[in-house]
Amino acid sequence: MSEREFNKIQILEKAQNEIKTYDHKLSKVVNEIEEFKKSALIFYKVIILVDSAREIHKMDLLSENDLFVTIIIGPLMQRTKKIENNSKPIWNESFSFFIDFNPDKIKFLI
Repeated sequence: MSEREFNKIQILEKAQNEIKTYDHKLSKVVNEIEEFKKSALIFYKVIILVDSAREIHKMDLLSENDLFVTIIIGPLMQRTKKIENNSKPIWNESFSFFIDFNPDKIKFLI
């Protein structure tokens, strides 16, 4: 075997060793990322737009309805402004909820 062929073999062996080292390091990083994902808190941002209501039955005896919407997600609650004497209110309000759980339901109360 010539010296040149011997150097080629050494270079290939060195490259294979470096690839093994790189694969080992990459595998370690992937495992660390997976562990981080398991322990990391996940937050959800829920954005709700309350636009308007219609066909609301009159509930007040002497005037039109005084309406607002309450939004409930788990233990969190927000509400629109109250619109007085109007059975067809237009709120056009948006609400943001930052939560650390995946909500299974959202309640809207009028």
